[in-house]
Amino acid sequence: MLRAVHEMVASDPDCGPFTTPAARWEAAISATLAWAQRAIGASQPGPAPVFAEAELRALDSRAQLSALSAPGAYLRAQLGELAAAQAAHLQLDHPPGADTRPPGLGALWLAAGLCVRHHPPLASALWRACEPPAATWELIVRHALAAPALASLAASRDPGAGHLADDLRAASPLTAICDRPWPGGDDLCVAWVRDRLLASADGRALIIRMWATPPALRATSIWSWRARLIERLRVGAEGARQLALDIYELTCLHHRDAAREAIEMASAALASGAERAPSVSATPVSGEQRVAAAQAAPASSPPASSEPGLDSALAVASWWAPLWHLRRAHPEAVATRAAIDIHTLLAALRLCAQARALTGASRGATR
Repeated sequence: MLRAVHEMVASDPDCGPFTTPAARWEAAISATLAWAQRAIGASQPGPAPVFAEAELRALDSRAQLSALSAPGAYLRAQLGELAAAQAAHLQLDHPPGADTRPPGLGALWLAAGLCVRHHPPLASALWRACEPPAATWELIVRHALAAPALASLAASRDPGAGHLADDLRAASPLTAICDRPWPGGDDLCVAWVRDRLLASADGRALIIRMWATPPALRATSIWSWRARLIERLRVGAEGARQLALDIYELTCLHHRDAAREAIEMASAALASGAERAPSVSATPVSGEQRVAAAQAAPASSPPASSEPGLDSALAVASWWAPLWHLRRAHPEAVATRAAIDIHTLLAALRLCAQARALTGASRGATR
């Protein structure tokens, strides 16, 4: 893969003659690592540093590979500092599983790709060159870079931003787990959760915290992805079902207002959708098809309205659907969770009933 990246840069006429020393790449990567550290916890981190087009034409691919394959001590120290800052933000005293191996070099490839993201083929090639993280610190430091970068890509009006974001998710498994997988990445993300995170108490607590925090109302693909994960937990062994209940309980305990707001707005959107249902075209689609189509669509700027559309409302309902099933199959297990308050529970169950009625009507219309 190193050779493929080298050949892509060397053969691309847009990259021009190569005269810049490796120090130029190291400075750019260092600036990107510093940006990622400033972005931790920031509501609007701003875009990552990027090479100007003229600089990109002057870059030396050999210097690039040197900076990425044999970084100096300063870059390695920055990686460690960024990993420690991100771990603290994730409320981790140490990496899950007590894996003390230092971060690898994959984060540097990820940072280099951010520097040239205005040249998507090169950025994608750099991110695809990243080997799967071997150390847990590497998993954490890649997330520190990828998570704020995704926010910038999501706000981009570039039609290719969605594909670039998927390549970035594939290079940062923890980001994909928190946000959503790249197309076809569900099983790999599930394996990461099962084998690397749930194998330790710290990793389990991290997953609960991440998935208990409600995403934005219009983040249809994130609601849908988390719904699929929790549904897998629901139909799994007893320990997996308890983990699903842990997630719902923490949502009600620490994010009750946001959860209730999402339920209420989704319920209103579904009620409005039900009123319009008779005038739907002759080839309506089911709720599952709507959510799947929304997930497959490339990233784009959301509409100005803060109210969710029908697809988003169905995705919110799908996130609560495993709790609906758990209450039917294991009512005593749900009843013992004191933090799942009756008002939120009943509102969630009503939302699920609305979604089932609406999608059932859509299926009936297709027969």
